[in-house]
Amino acid sequence: MKHDIRIEIARPEDAAAVAHLLNQMGYPVSETDAVKRIIQYTQPSYFLLLSKNEVETIGLIALHIYDVLHLPAPEGRVISFCVDEKVRGNGIGTSLLTH
Repeated sequence: MKHDIRIEIARPEDAAAVAHLLNQMGYPVSETDAVKRIIQYTQPSYFLLLSKNEVETIGLIALHIYDVLHLPAPEGRVISFCVDEKVRGNGIGTSLLTH
């Protein structure tokens, strides 16, 4: 599966796709709640990135970047990660993690 995949910062208009992916992970989320969560991820040091092909959103990764006392540079933590079940195994997750 080779498609033109792009990675973008989530926006409130992506709420239906975000809700769909979170539901696939077993976390029931309405579109309204997804909008609220997307807005929460606009805070400094939080990121919600979406992987999209020509047609739809096919993955997400939520990140928190923070400073820790014992390291000289910020550290990141993956908070949520999902690739749409119909395209898993095609490198989408790897591209999200690499980005």
